Amino acid sequence: MKYMFLLSTLLFMSTSFALPHLPLDLTFEESQKLLQQLRTQKSFAVKDTAIAEAIKGGEKLSNWIKLINSQRSESEAIRLTNKETQTGIPIDQAHAYGPSTIKSGLAKLRSTLPIKLSQVIYGKAAISEQTLVSEQEFILWGRKVSKLYQTAVRWTSLSPYLGQYARRKVKDIRGYYHLKNISQLDNVLANYRQLNSDELEQLKTALIGICINSFLDEKMCDKELQKSLARNDLLSYKNTYWSDGKDMWDSFFIISNPRKDVVWSHKAPAVMQVVFKDPKNEKIATWLKENVEDEFKYFPENWQMEMNFIRGRLGSPYIQFQKNVVPHVSGGNKIVMDANTELEEYDVRWTIRHEFGHILRLPDCYHEFYDEKQKLMINYQIDTSDLMCSRKGAMNKRIYEELKKVYFK
Repeated sequence: MKYMFLLSTLLFMSTSFALPHLPLDLTFEESQKLLQQLRTQKSFAVKDTAIAEAIKGGEKLSNWIKLINSQRSESEAIRLTNKETQTGIPIDQAHAYGPSTIKSGLAKLRSTLPIKLSQVIYGKAAISEQTLVSEQEFILWGRKVSKLYQTAVRWTSLSPYLGQYARRKVKDIRGYYHLKNISQLDNVLANYRQLNSDELEQLKTALIGICINSFLDEKMCDKELQKSLARNDLLSYKNTYWSDGKDMWDSFFIISNPRKDVVWSHKAPAVMQVVFKDPKNEKIATWLKENVEDEFKYFPENWQMEMNFIRGRLGSPYIQFQKNVVPHVSGGNKIVMDANTELEEYDVRWTIRHEFGHILRLPDCYHEFYDEKQKLMINYQIDTSDLMCSRKGAMNKRIYEELKKVYFK
């Protein structure tokens, strides 16, 4: 009952505030489209000088690369990212950003960027068909300019919702993650006085974290922790909130509202069949089936998913293409993809695989919230090797076992 209450509360949090759906690892092009959407809004304005300059510099870099590539073949075109450059945002290396970090990042970039590049990207020098520095150096610095640009666009997009994002701190599961990875945790808690100051601070922060997962105020959690320290009884504090931390952790991975149209039985244990509304376009249908079936395989069990196209009925999953959108799943059944992207681009192929995971009701396993103390947005991916957490991720044992637990009959 407690777990169902937690899930319903999280569902309310995710739907009642209508927060923008933004994957953590948007591409440069996706960030550009996001900015285009923002500029259509009457209330759009970038008042912070550093943020405006970071955005302007990124746009100039984009135009520069387009001009260079217009004179090159596809194989020789400059690309800032590819599959190999995906790094993810590990949970223990969370990304913190806001006006202060963007300002300092811009200052550092301007002071270290080769003068020839700086004069063009952040200055008044015109773009040309030349990189002005070696191509390798151009790409290296271009990635840094791009990263700052994307951070500035993301902040601009999410800053109107800081109040709502502050409430999402309750789902920050870094405390539970830290504690569950401590060997002989109970023994450590019982003998915490033997820890050095840094280890103790990390432990206290993690304990407060699982308390916050219980939907308690941070000040109250800290107050209770001080009482436990005075009693020399951190173990009881941990035991009080441990199940809440675990429930919050599990909420990023479990399927809570499974589909009714999935068939996976003992009669054919090696195949899970999923129906999908026929897009009535052979190219899209082939691309969709090939990518999804290629991703949802698990070789240790000789298992695969099979997509079957049908005419479609109420509640059937389907795909829709719209111009200049950030891909997402709407209403649990509709995959929305950007009509202005090439289907064979790596990022597009990865995206359809990830979004189909949502069709199977797998949740995202990444998190973002606003830290009111630091005045920064914080985000991270729980497992960068997981398809549902990171663009670097793929199908894995965790996903297979979750699907089997829910759909195998």
